[in-house]
Amino acid sequence: EEPAHFIRVLENIYGIVDQICMVWTDPTIKEPSEEWVEVGKLYGVDWVVHTFDNDLAVCRNAGLDRLRETASDEIGWVLTLDLDEHFQDFIKEGSMIRRMAENPKPVSWLFTFINSLGKFDGEHRANESTTHRMFRIDPALGIRWEGKVHEGIGRSISRLRENGFPANFAKAPFKLLHLGLDKSNQEIHAKLEKYAKMLYEECLETPNESMAWVSIG
Repeated sequence: EEPAHFIRVLENIYGIVDQICMVWTDPTIKEPSEEWVEVGKLYGVDWVVHTFDNDLAVCRNAGLDRLRETASDEIGWVLTLDLDEHFQDFIKEGSMIRRMAENPKPVSWLFTFINSLGKFDGEHRANESTTHRMFRIDPALGIRWEGKVHEGIGRSISRLRENGFPANFAKAPFKLLHLGLDKSNQEIHAKLEKYAKMLYEECLETPNESMAWVSIG
């Protein structure tokens, strides 16, 4: 990732959140470089180092665990973003996020992403997807990320409902841009090859769950 993307995300969220935790996952560079550390200091970033080992949910949970250990009682929500995701109008959408946090009913918020797929025959392609990106931090709820690829909290929501808890969720009133798939053919091939191997492992571990099978298909 480029430090410029790091700075952009920090600029966008600094006025929205009370605490910032970044998870460093690079398997070859074992800890944040001096440049990343210095940028993080400007925004009060708390670093967690968790080397990526074919499981994206474990990396997200490393940051979630740190927040649950360090957050004050006044903090009620977790919001997660990747560096290749963009607000379309971060001032407007930041205000919406603060209002979303005041809603007493949902335990989670679904975010919609416009996924840029680059150009094909001169036309720009994109699709949309939704995923839980903001949920209540309360450890008693037991909400955690699960899934090696396309990780989510859907299983946690299902377990809460099975136990009789009204785990309602709502849809955020805006869309974010995701540019992680707008890359060269070579970069996309390498990414999909890596993801396919991870999904194959997940299919072996949880053969009766459909999400990994659909993704690998």
